[in-house]
Amino acid sequence: MIFEYFIHSINNNSYIYIIKHHNNTLVLDIDIIKKFPDYIFIDNSYNNLKWQYYVVSSGTKNRGDIEEIDISMFKGSYPRHIVYNKDEYLVARQYQYDKYLYLINKHNDNRRLFVFIYKYLIIYYKNEHKKKSLKIYKETIV
Repeated sequence: MIFEYFIHSINNNSYIYIIKHHNNTLVLDIDIIKKFPDYIFIDNSYNNLKWQYYVVSSGTKNRGDIEEIDISMFKGSYPRHIVYNKDEYLVARQYQYDKYLYLINKHNDNRRLFVFIYKYLIIYYKNEHKKKSLKIYKETIV
């Protein structure tokens, strides 16, 4: 299942996440502080010199790997897309970082959040399928 998510806003103690899957957009309110207290937010801000990058293409690395790269060696603006040591990188997004930790089986709160959202989507689509099946069933009976 291919999906992505990002923080839309903060509401009291919870974070409002926007989840995108194909043409669907879902909103999910998650209490990160209580449910995922050790969650790590990536900090690709201008105040931080080490950014998380997503491997786009490489001769030696796997596509999708996340690497921390010191951006002070790049002159000019803060690079969103770089080629470094013959490898191509894009700035990583939070869901890519969480997914990477899930795929390498690192047990932490980022992985737990990714699994939580993944399971939420499975349950959501199973229930949507049941509603559609029930509607079709009712229409054929009438």
